[in-house]
Amino acid sequence: MGLLCIDIQRHDAGIYGWIIAHGPDLVCGDDGDSSISDCINNAACTLPEGERLAEVRYRGIHMGTFVKKQLIEFPDLVADRIMESYGTLIAGI
Repeated sequence: MGLLCIDIQRHDAGIYGWIIAHGPDLVCGDDGDSSISDCINNAACTLPEGERLAEVRYRGIHMGTFVKKQLIEFPDLVADRIMESYGTLIAGI
């Protein structure tokens, strides 16, 4: 069975949403967070009890696989890493 995926979308400046999916199946989600960091923390806290890892995507691009505890304890660091990676990828287009 594959990992759960946290998919974060930017809807507008300062407005983000996230979903947790398992393959094509939506598990849960929410809109209206004010930052990527908020999305990471809120989604990670919603992951089922037994899940220890989650894939994270930002705007549909795989940003890495992370330990749930890392997502909950250090959402700002994870968000910084995601933005740095995303910026590098987009700059190369």
